[in-house]
Amino acid sequence: MILSAGAPMLIAVGDIFALMGLIGFCGTLKKKSWILLVFFIVMLIIFILQIVAAVFILLPNSVKENSLSSLEAKIVKSLQDDYKEDSHIMKIWNETMNQLKCCGYKGYDDFTESPFVNTKSNYPTQCCGKDPKTYSNPKCTKEEAGNKNVRGCVHVLLDENIPVSAPLSFLIAILEIVALYVSLKAYRCIKRLPDLPDPFGNNL
Repeated sequence: MILSAGAPMLIAVGDIFALMGLIGFCGTLKKKSWILLVFFIVMLIIFILQIVAAVFILLPNSVKENSLSSLEAKIVKSLQDDYKEDSHIMKIWNETMNQLKCCGYKGYDDFTESPFVNTKSNYPTQCCGKDPKTYSNPKCTKEEAGNKNVRGCVHVLLDENIPVSAPLSFLIAILEIVALYVSLKAYRCIKRLPDLPDPFGNNL
C-alpha cells in the first residue's frame, strides 16, 4: 500500500499542475487579474513546500533519522505488538521488505519482541536475505539474521529511493519560478490596462 501510493501521488501532482496551468491560462485569456493572483499565490505555496521538502531530503541521514525518532518508536512498537501470522501489519511489512530488500525499520532487532518471533522462534526470512517465495520452508535464526545484517527499510529509503526526488524537485522548481514570473508580469499588465475589451465579448 505504502509503496504503490507513489504512482497515484505523482498523477495527482500532475493533475494539480495541469489544473493550475488551466487557471492561469483562463485568467490571462479573460483578463481577470484576481485569477492570476490566485494562481500566483497557490504556485508560490507549492514552490515553498517543495523547496522545504527538497532541502530536507538533502540533509544528512543522521539529521533525518533524528527528526523521525518519534515515528521510529511508533513503528517499532507496532512491529513488536502486531507483527504476527495473518495480520494486516505483517502483510504490509512483508510486501515492503520484499520490494525494498530490507528488514524491519532499522534492522532485525525490531522483531525481537514480536508475537511472530515468540511463536516461531524465527525472524522474517527477509532479515536473512531470503525471498519467502523461493524457499518452501525458509528459516531465519537470530544468529543468521545478525550475520546477514540486512539493512533496515528506513536506511534503504533514505540512501537509495528518496534522494532521487531531490534533483527532480529542484528541476520542477525552475519551471515554477518561470510560471511565477510570467503570472506576476501578466497580473501587473492587466492591472495597468483594466479596460481592454474582452476578445470574446463576455465576462467570466
